[in-house]
Amino acid sequence: MITPSVAELIDLFDAEGAFIFVERCDGQKPRFHVEKASTILEAGGHFPTRADAGTLIAPDLLFDMPAMLADMARSLANDINVAIIFAYTEDLAACLVSEAMKLENAPFVSGRGRVMDLIMRNGASTSGAGSGT
Repeated sequence: MITPSVAELIDLFDAEGAFIFVERCDGQKPRFHVEKASTILEAGGHFPTRADAGTLIAPDLLFDMPAMLADMARSLANDINVAIIFAYTEDLAACLVSEAMKLENAPFVSGRGRVMDLIMRNGASTSGAGSGT
């Protein structure tokens, strides 16, 4: 199975890049599973996750912005609402996982992962949000 958010990003980026799937177990540091977009497409599936999980996007510009890279790694490591991150390149995915693994296990809940989940669950119904109409 390929979740809708992953399928959309594979299509949008022509099966380039890599996905980081986060496996969280109570009281333990999370485990990270990196899968190339092309491999997911060929296999027709990826690491098991919630079908409605949203996906955060990590662009290459994070390499030039250390504070943002550290923030994304922190979300990957400890934000319990983050289940999937799409990195533009495999190198970026490896870097994020490496940085996330250095962090202490300090789970928190942010709006970032929750917003992506809501977008995936509500689809087009959120497209008019904030338009003032």
